[in-house]
Amino acid sequence: MNGLRIAENPVRLRHDRNVTQKELADFMGVTKASVSKWESGRTVPDVLLLPQIASFFGVTLDELVGYEETLSREQIQKIYLNHAMLAGTQEACMAVLQEADTFCDHICF
Repeated sequence: MNGLRIAENPVRLRHDRNVTQKELADFMGVTKASVSKWESGRTVPDVLLLPQIASFFGVTLDELVGYEETLSREQIQKIYLNHAMLAGTQEACMAVLQEADTFCDHICF
């Protein structure tokens, strides 16, 4: 991951949709100056506003902030398998593998 793009992505989305800073600000209930500061990277939106911004643009939070997965399901499983082998007993090994399986169920690709 190259870092989150909390400033770049919203401004790109706004330009792509021909939306002004004032239109976004009015929708969000903030000032145009706040939107300008977000887009210039001087400040970031409150975390509670991010879902509202994502909804405005019709994107996911991940798309809005530029989040990308760093490990694949297979990489995570391999890491847990290596740790499971160090668990000692077969029961402990199975518990670690079950935990890994549960985590992998939450990975979206």
